[in-house]
Amino acid sequence: MVFEIGDLRVEPGTTRFGSLVAAQRPAGDLTLPLTVVHGSEPGPTLGITAGTHGCEYAGVVTCIRLGRELDPKKVRGTLVMVPVVNVPSFNNRIPFVNPIDGLNVNRVFPGDPYGSISHQIAHTVFQNVTLRSDAFIDLHSGDMYEAIPLHTCCNRVGDPALDAKAEKLARLFECDLLCIRGKGIDEVAEGDRGQGVVFMGHRTHVSGSGGASHAGKPTVLIEAGGTGSLDPAVVEMELKGIHNVMRYLGMLDGKPDEDIPHTVCYGMYFIRSRFGGLFFPDVKPGDFIKKGARLGEMQDIRGNVLAEFTAPIAGVNLMMYTTPVRSSGDILLILGRTDD
Repeated sequence: MVFEIGDLRVEPGTTRFGSLVAAQRPAGDLTLPLTVVHGSEPGPTLGITAGTHGCEYAGVVTCIRLGRELDPKKVRGTLVMVPVVNVPSFNNRIPFVNPIDGLNVNRVFPGDPYGSISHQIAHTVFQNVTLRSDAFIDLHSGDMYEAIPLHTCCNRVGDPALDAKAEKLARLFECDLLCIRGKGIDEVAEGDRGQGVVFMGHRTHVSGSGGASHAGKPTVLIEAGGTGSLDPAVVEMELKGIHNVMRYLGMLDGKPDEDIPHTVCYGMYFIRSRFGGLFFPDVKPGDFIKKGARLGEMQDIRGNVLAEFTAPIAGVNLMMYTTPVRSSGDILLILGRTDD
């Protein structure tokens, strides 16, 4: 059966490259690149997105490789990929936000066809890829000046069967760290203000992966690579994991590797400071930090110590900026909660 999406009509057993119109602009349409690998036999649809932030490159290359290397005649079902979601940011090497409206595309899902450009991009992806998928993978890295440890994530939405399948898919990637987020985990409005620190749980439903989870799709988020660089080893890990997922879903022949060990953490807790200045950390990305352990200190531009920070919870350091400069309200680091 022909698979139709965007400007494509894809015959069984073929791969096609096309585009999705995300928005109409005065001088022409804003389009998103689209790749469809349509198998020769019926099966599930797997959606994959990358490039939601403009300087996260591993997932982009992973999608390119999948489109070029997968033999559609050996695939059951359909692989639908948007290698670059945030095209304006990607084209201009701008981290975090869409330069047209200044918004983080990964905070406006499921989008709005009548909103600003980021809302329209999110809406296009959500309607055309997310909702048509039986399973969903969102590929991310640390952005231009973000350093992260390699980890795989899944969301809990309160549906035991869906939550279990999402965690199963997340465990099919060879990452040492598994972060489980969502309902009953991240609902922390505000934490301890001692020493100027506030910690807040991540609102998963507004992200691409969280929106997919809340739409009933078993979803995996991969965080791999960072600092605006491209690590070939990360691409190989993602390719191997996606092939493993496709075997698990019955899209490829072979037995999936379901015996991959992971260390589990819970939630994404944003540790923010009410002080601005230069942050001198005592911890590194990937460190396991005890509650009360020293995180570092903030100095002003004259070298005066404004605050010394300690960890409000026990956790693993999931992200830090590689630059020392912080404004009040900026993130010091992100913790995934571990047992005390």
